[in-house]
Amino acid sequence: MRDLARRLPILLVSFLLATGLWLYVRAQNALVVQQTFPIKLQAANLDPSLIVTRMSATINVEVEGKDQELRQIDEQVLSRASALVDFSNATAGPGTYRVTITPPPGSMLTWRPKDDGQVLVYLDRRIRRSFEVKVAKQGLAPDGLQVGDVLLDPSMVMLDGPESQINEVGEVRATLDVANVRPGETYESKVEIFGKDQGPLPLVTSEPSSVTLRPVVASAPPNRNVLIEPNWSGQLPFGIDFVSYSVTPNQVQVEGDREVLVDMQALRTAPIDLSAMSETKTLTVPLVVPNGAQVIDTRGAVVARPTVRVRVEVRPILPPATGSPPPSGRP
Repeated sequence: MRDLARRLPILLVSFLLATGLWLYVRAQNALVVQQTFPIKLQAANLDPSLIVTRMSATINVEVEGKDQELRQIDEQVLSRASALVDFSNATAGPGTYRVTITPPPGSMLTWRPKDDGQVLVYLDRRIRRSFEVKVAKQGLAPDGLQVGDVLLDPSMVMLDGPESQINEVGEVRATLDVANVRPGETYESKVEIFGKDQGPLPLVTSEPSSVTLRPVVASAPPNRNVLIEPNWSGQLPFGIDFVSYSVTPNQVQVEGDREVLVDMQALRTAPIDLSAMSETKTLTVPLVVPNGAQVIDTRGAVVARPTVRVRVEVRPILPPATGSPPPSGRP
């Protein structure tokens, strides 16, 4: 009995604490609270002649209910709720539209849009227009091959999207990586749409979304790199001394008949008249390309009128000291 008497206060305190905790948990579970969740916005009753160009992705929804029930809301529950923007009788341009919230099936909570339940949406006329597809080549053809014209199927596509972006279309492109081409093969390429500022137009789609490319592949003629040799003519004016010269670029790539390339050690420029060199000058000078050869650029394209820049540096001859012969210099 004495042990029970000593333990009785402890048992009484434990009982009171347990009872208080139980009452607190019940009160918390019964407490009505509010919590805000983002719900994905969806368009409803949108006329096919219109397209949404700008709208918030989500709207904040206020959910009210018991704390224990709110704790059970997760991504799966939120995905079953809907936030519909009603576009009945909508017109092109900016406008404010009311949002209707539909709770998940079976939910006993209160779901309502936060604030005024309206969103600002920009609508535009939806149009379709045909455009020609252009081929953009990238990379270098395999050794021994060259890529000529590229046939497209189809060569025209139908673009669909907001009128403001369709009017800004600058280029419809299909890219061909020539590094992987093989004779007789065809390739699928996604249609890319660029604005006049070369930026993407994300709301514009293409029908079809890809085209078939048929490159014309042939054996490439032999080529080699050759140095550039200036072709000087005339004499420097009296009293002018030659200092140095430079050629940019100092070599080019040439392709053509094998017999022509074998004997080609350098490619000469058109004549450069030294008699007009009274001061330092930088000249753009054509190259003289023999028959059976042609200059090509780094992408393998033929350069129709190849030129180089030749800088000729000269200076006046200083007066000679008494009894010394005048100096002279020539390239």
